[in-house]
Amino acid sequence: ISFLLLVMATFALSEALIADHGGVVPEDREALEALPGVAAVRFEVEEARLRVAGAERTTPSFMRLRLEGADLALLHDGGPAGLRDTRVKLEIGASEPLGSGVLPAHWYRAWREMPAATRGVLRTYTVAAVHHDDAGALAAVDVDVLLTDHAGPGVDWARSEPVGDELVLVGPGAPEPGATGEDADPVGLEYRPGSARDVVLIADATALPAARAIAASEAGGPRRVRAVVTVPSEADRTELGVRTDWVPGTALVDRAVDVCATTWLRWSRARELRCGPVRPARQVLPEVDIDAETLWETPWLLAHGAAGTDVSTTAALTGVANGTSHGPTPEGLGTLSVERPPYFWVAGEAGDVVAVRRALVRDLGVPRQRVAFMGYWRRGRAEVV
Repeated sequence: ISFLLLVMATFALSEALIADHGGVVPEDREALEALPGVAAVRFEVEEARLRVAGAERTTPSFMRLRLEGADLALLHDGGPAGLRDTRVKLEIGASEPLGSGVLPAHWYRAWREMPAATRGVLRTYTVAAVHHDDAGALAAVDVDVLLTDHAGPGVDWARSEPVGDELVLVGPGAPEPGATGEDADPVGLEYRPGSARDVVLIADATALPAARAIAASEAGGPRRVRAVVTVPSEADRTELGVRTDWVPGTALVDRAVDVCATTWLRWSRARELRCGPVRPARQVLPEVDIDAETLWETPWLLAHGAAGTDVSTTAALTGVANGTSHGPTPEGLGTLSVERPPYFWVAGEAGDVVAVRRALVRDLGVPRQRVAFMGYWRRGRAEVV
């Protein structure tokens, strides 16, 4: 069993404002299996029948739902590294749910073809926390839902505190016995900082649960993690355990670019002092029509030939993302892996993510393999499933 691939548009979604998850974030795993670099990647999808065991208003804008059920035994608990930005999909209000167990590759297309009156709705969230029993088995999963002023089936359902409701969760499956490294990670995991010493997290309110989970996974570790976050109100500001800049939504892009630039330039200057100047490699920055497709560009996708990147070039750049070296590298990038360059994780409204992407890649010369860009919703547009 594995994860609903890179499909889940990540995080506690304000689904009344979320864009359709198309483009390079396909719900149907067939599209990913067609990429040149993913032939050996497992994309089995497993679903778990669960029930809502508890509901808690953790802040004015967030409802935390606790999900329990025997099918939790099918799911990945994040392992020693934690869940980070692991995503799940909830099938809510279905009179004919998909069921539980392994589903075929075309499961999402099959779900879309079901009568709307019986299929319910699918919504995407981040796992906020997991809980184990005394024997170490997964006993409960917490999901945070952002409660906005905009009506929507997911928001309305969560706001009703639906304790006792049954639902289906599509999530990360347990790894194969003996799996190690990336093979043991939940498929669909985007937070992959490699050997980076410095990490910057950029998140709007929809991505806050994921940023919080990432920060928790780095607690006590060697990395220096800094976050720039916007939330609806000061009462929604909760301790992340890392240095956090809480900013108004209108100031998110400017502050994000400032923090990312400071982090990147500090590393660049230190590297020049040690190794001399390096001419930045030429990069292609494909334009993304965020009104027509989802901006989802991550090191994992780049390494597997997606997001408009030439596969041969990606193979040469893989060392930058993983902290290793794999054959010839474009001039200026060969020593980056040795020097442990920073890693940037940017998630939220697509227009904001585009602005940060241009500043980092085009203006600062940050390799695209050092950034996860995830712009999965558009202001004023609903999630279409």
